[in-house]
Amino acid sequence: MSMGNKRLSIFVAICGAMILSSCEEVDPNALAMCPDFDPAVKYDKASTAEQHLEYDTCIPNDYGQPFYHEMSEPIIVRLKDSRKFLQLKFSILTKHDFMAQRRVSKHERALRAAFNERMLMISEEDTNIEGFRSSLSQDLVNLANESIIKAEVDRFPEIVKDVLITSFIVE
Repeated sequence: MSMGNKRLSIFVAICGAMILSSCEEVDPNALAMCPDFDPAVKYDKASTAEQHLEYDTCIPNDYGQPFYHEMSEPIIVRLKDSRKFLQLKFSILTKHDFMAQRRVSKHERALRAAFNERMLMISEEDTNIEGFRSSLSQDLVNLANESIIKAEVDRFPEIVKDVLITSFIVE
């Protein structure tokens, strides 16, 4: 084989590999990680439909930095089999990027509904049990993650690390 034929063979092989790699199918339903934070970008006001779709469907990055989302209003329910009311206010902790905080904020209504359902099961006796608040907090973490996953996609990660009870009033 002459030197010219060898070079031609190598060139054809490289071109063929490049063509094959560029024809790779991309799954339109594949989950993509969220972009790194850029302070110059307004993520709540995407400039294109593609950006809007990307920001609302990407998977938040787990950076380990705490972000807190304070729920706007307290939740008030009547205690089970009692005349007393329970009023709770919450902050939700996530250790993912800013996109996770956007998701928590976006799904606050679903979170409030799930928290409300759980609070309706609380009796006056329950509030006096030692460890009640930490047990309730853990239940709310599970409910928060279930609610967000249900609203997003089944493969969405659990982004809520803790639900802090910032106000606890029984009257």
